[in-house]
Amino acid sequence: MNPSTTQTATRAKAAKIAPAVRMLDAIVTLVGRQGYAATTVTDVIELSAASRRTFYQHFSDRQDCLLRAAEELTVTWVAACEAAVERAKEREEPAVDAFVSQLFVLTIGNPSALRLLLTDVGGAGDPGLAHHRRLLEGLGGALGEALDGRRTPGGVRGVGSTRTEPLVAEALAGAILQISYVRAFRGVRVGSPRRRELMDLVPDVAEWARACGTAPTPELVVGEYPPPVGGRAPGTLSPHMDAKRRRALAHSERTVSRSFVVHNQRERILDAIANLSAAKGYSAVSIPALVTEANVSVQALYEHFVDKEDALLVAYQLGHRKALALTEQAFEAHTSRRDGVPAAVATVLSFLASEPSFAHVALIDMPAASGRLAGIANQGTAAYVELLKPEASPSRHEPAVSTEASTYAIGTLCRLYLLDHKAQEMSALVDVATHLALGPRTRP
Repeated sequence: MNPSTTQTATRAKAAKIAPAVRMLDAIVTLVGRQGYAATTVTDVIELSAASRRTFYQHFSDRQDCLLRAAEELTVTWVAACEAAVERAKEREEPAVDAFVSQLFVLTIGNPSALRLLLTDVGGAGDPGLAHHRRLLEGLGGALGEALDGRRTPGGVRGVGSTRTEPLVAEALAGAILQISYVRAFRGVRVGSPRRRELMDLVPDVAEWARACGTAPTPELVVGEYPPPVGGRAPGTLSPHMDAKRRRALAHSERTVSRSFVVHNQRERILDAIANLSAAKGYSAVSIPALVTEANVSVQALYEHFVDKEDALLVAYQLGHRKALALTEQAFEAHTSRRDGVPAAVATVLSFLASEPSFAHVALIDMPAASGRLAGIANQGTAAYVELLKPEASPSRHEPAVSTEASTYAIGTLCRLYLLDHKAQEMSALVDVATHLALGPRTRP
């Protein structure tokens, strides 16, 4: 069959599928290949073999198409996991293993859908994040049902007496999604992870989830740690600085050195990209809005940064290095890992609570901005995995994936607080987060 005949047959087959379905499938595929930020309406039209007129008959714009796809995928993935748990219970099989296996199967079958649901839907701002919140809530509900039936000691913030607290179950589900995502990620796009590699993880991930679903023991409950000293936003090292007073140099300061002016401009741009992204999503930040917020000229912006993605990256890198340095310092101030891990967890939570714009950039905007930035954010998370990793001990069995999974679960807890507009309350998560980081590993 020659190429022209093949193309004709493909178009004929596509024509039999409803146009809306074709366009929804197209945006999912495109997100997997190049990310939502780089996807245009024209791309969707071309891949779905539809007309522009047809597109706007079904969707108001690109965001509407993405949100429709996210809604349908959320319903499908949650229903599949609920059904897997129900079947396992009917057969008296391990329900948690069934849940993990089902999520991995969904990832293997449609890694582009995973990228859309886990990261890129955040590019649609608050409406997209609402879909992500519903996904975590639905999957958390299914995992909670899988974990139900064990009686566990209560009385500790975040964990119930007869079943896993919904917030914790949602964090565990988010971690399992992240485990799938990092194994599907291919530089700037996603691809099908190796089926055997992922499915071989099911028993260990399920064991980890069951351990984390129990209540933390009283001796693991952490005391109060003072908040770390840091800047209000990624651009400044000066604490307690009022944002409005920093937007421009005072008239009396305009005779200062050029070097100071350059430094001050750079700080304001970094603050602006972080604060605007946190307020309305990175993809909605325009160059005019950025220079207005930073009170600099367009020329000054491009003297400092290649583009707005470059500015976001620098803001993330500066904030990440601050957070990691403070966390490592807190960890190393203790002689034992049992004391160092709680101190490290409390410190990073306190830092994120005091830097809500950076928290949003790190946990939501970087993964959604582009494949390149998502990869850098994954590397940043890996630094915390290494920090929390315990030394090998022949006397204790611990799944190799446990530290990775616990780190992702703590990150999901923080993301849930961001989605629920409780960023400045993250320090309240310290007991549960410490349990995730250390508790499951104290068992013989």
